[in-house]
Amino acid sequence: MILFQLIIWALLLNTNTIDATTLPINDSPEVRMLEKAPDFEFILADGTPKKLSDYKGQVLYISFWASWCAPCLKNFKKYEATRTELEKMGVVLLNISVDQTQDAYKDLLIRQPIIGTNAWTIEKPRIQEAYELFAVPTYHIITKEGDFYFLGDGSGRDIFGEFRALLE
Repeated sequence: MILFQLIIWALLLNTNTIDATTLPINDSPEVRMLEKAPDFEFILADGTPKKLSDYKGQVLYISFWASWCAPCLKNFKKYEATRTELEKMGVVLLNISVDQTQDAYKDLLIRQPIIGTNAWTIEKPRIQEAYELFAVPTYHIITKEGDFYFLGDGSGRDIFGEFRALLE
C-alpha cells in the first residue's frame, strides 16, 4: 500500500499545476486531492515545536500513526529500505503520532526506531477533520505547492527513478 502511495506522490510532483485531471488514474477513488494542506502544530522527538508550514517548498510524505497500531508498525518495518532511499533523495518523511500521550509515542520510538522525522501532536480533533483522519495508518502527500492528497489502498511499482527526476 505504501509503495502505491509513493508512486502516486511521484506522479503528483511531476506536474507544475496539479489537479485530478492531470493524474493518470483520474477516475480512481484511490487518490483524491482535498485542498491546500491545513497547517497544524506538532512536537518533534527532541522536543522542538514545529508547524507543517515550516516545511513549505518541500515534498512531504506524511504518515499518521499510533504506537498501538499493529499495521502502522508493520508498514514502517516492511518499507524501511524504501523509506531510507526516499529520504536520501530529499523526500521529507513526516511521521505524526496521534497517540493519547507523548510518553506512549516516545516509548515506542525507543523500542522500534522509525525512519524519517518523528513527531507527536495534540491537535488530533483538528487533524481528524482537516485530513479526514478516521483510522491509522493514513498517508498523505503534500506537494511543494502545498496541495495535499489522500491516498487509498492499491498496488505499486518501483518509483525511485521517478523521484530522482522529480527532486532534481
